[in-house]
Amino acid sequence: MNKKSFIIIALAFAIGCFLGYSYEKNTYNKSPNISSTVNTNKAIKKYTLIKFMNIQMGMSYDQVKQILGDGVKDTNALDASPIQQYYIWENNDGSSIRVTFVSNRAIYKEQDNLDNSFKFNITKKQFDKIQRGMTYSQVKEILLVDGQLIKQYGSWQTNNTGSELYEWYNINKSYISILFKNGKVSSRYEENLK
Repeated sequence: MNKKSFIIIALAFAIGCFLGYSYEKNTYNKSPNISSTVNTNKAIKKYTLIKFMNIQMGMSYDQVKQILGDGVKDTNALDASPIQQYYIWENNDGSSIRVTFVSNRAIYKEQDNLDNSFKFNITKKQFDKIQRGMTYSQVKEILLVDGQLIKQYGSWQTNNTGSELYEWYNINKSYISILFKNGKVSSRYEENLK
């Protein structure tokens, strides 16, 4: 198999994984402002939303290691190989950052519960105004707050921004998820909005 075929197969697989993860339900709360990642009522986390946001698609493991320190290699992943590798950085409270590397380049990142100190009051009426094809800025104008980046899949080989999943959680635990592909709303989901 030539290098080009392998890269295409690896990217197709990663996209499939991302899309599968995009629809799962999450049970964590999200932050509107990535600069506010420390809740003074809780222990300070080693791995924060700011560090997560500093990880860019295309970074090598060593570059990510400069941001987060040594990761734990997930050797239990079914498709782990010398070319595709998974790493996790986990806080004592179970919150974590996961990064997938193909040929030592980050192609996927995901965070779980890094910041649960912010909650909103987004309504069904606001959600209904969000349409396919809108940009993140247009969505923010409707919701009036930033969402929290949960997952990102990208490519280091093209100018394609890939896919990003953002979420907004309300005080009453209702929430919305919006998947952006190439910077535009591709799909949206809400649960228990009023």
